[in-house]
Amino acid sequence: MDIKKIEKFLKEELQLTLHPKKRYFQSVYKGVSFLGTRIYPHCRYPSNRIQQKFKKALHDLPSENFKPETLISYLGFLKHMQGDKFIARMFRKYHLDYRLYLELRSPDSRPILEIVEDLRQQAIANQKQK
Repeated sequence: MDIKKIEKFLKEELQLTLHPKKRYFQSVYKGVSFLGTRIYPHCRYPSNRIQQKFKKALHDLPSENFKPETLISYLGFLKHMQGDKFIARMFRKYHLDYRLYLELRSPDSRPILEIVEDLRQQAIANQKQK
């Protein structure tokens, strides 16, 4: 598609303009970063920043400053992309039962706070075993 057609559409239909120095073209197969997600034509993955923050949320599970809403937020965000392998790897790393994550994804699961509390109890038990 011609850039002039795009600029015309943006200006006339959406009243938007493209900054002339802040645009570049690349293959769609390299993906695009947008709102904590790396988007490819065939899938979406969590960005590195989101992955790091999710790891920190799991690491904080047994601590007193754990905030369940943080973990719930990341789990909700991650379920909208192809992050199951990453989540499975993190659950193995922290010795958490992956079936609890799968329960979160099922439509007839228990309340999410109960499941997160079970994850927290597992993390505390794992910490005591070390």
